[in-house]
Amino acid sequence: ESLATDHTTGFVTGVEIWNLRVQVSDPNSSLFQLSHLQNLDLSGNLVIGAILSRLSELTDLTKLSLSDCSLIGPIPESFKQLSNLTYLDLSRNRLSGEIPRGIVKHPNLQTLILCGNKLIGSFPDFGNEFSPLVDVDLSDNMLDGEIPPSIIRKLSHLEVLDIQLNRFVQGTAFSAHRNNQNQSRTKRNLYR
Repeated sequence: ESLATDHTTGFVTGVEIWNLRVQVSDPNSSLFQLSHLQNLDLSGNLVIGAILSRLSELTDLTKLSLSDCSLIGPIPESFKQLSNLTYLDLSRNRLSGEIPRGIVKHPNLQTLILCGNKLIGSFPDFGNEFSPLVDVDLSDNMLDGEIPPSIIRKLSHLEVLDIQLNRFVQGTAFSAHRNNQNQSRTKRNLYR
């Protein structure tokens, strides 16, 4: 457990309360009064109710970690409003539905960890070639279809892409990757 503050302003900028197995469910929680919060880690607790959709009100967030929080239902589209977000971990929950377009096309997101859920649909369209994504973990879901060959080009900063334990068809993206072993280190770690 930790609390970080800005030494100049005194504002709370970070809250880490992990693995206490406490219930976080009050949508009127004082947590939402922390308007300068940049880092929120509630991993290993029980996050239920409307609190998940209210997190988009914390617009200064750069890091949000809610792994192993017993989250259910779809990933809120409202997360795309977290325009400063660079790190999002929603792993090991029971999230379902498709991955929202607003998350995979997020302009600042560098790390996206969605492993161990019940997400469905085809491989996400990550948008343009200038995606800042470096680390993407979509493993252990129910995603299916083909991996588009353009993935290597579209995610030019990508170092790790974990897609194991899904229902993807091994297509041209894997072949193109395996046939060019002289690529940079980032491309060699593309599929683990």
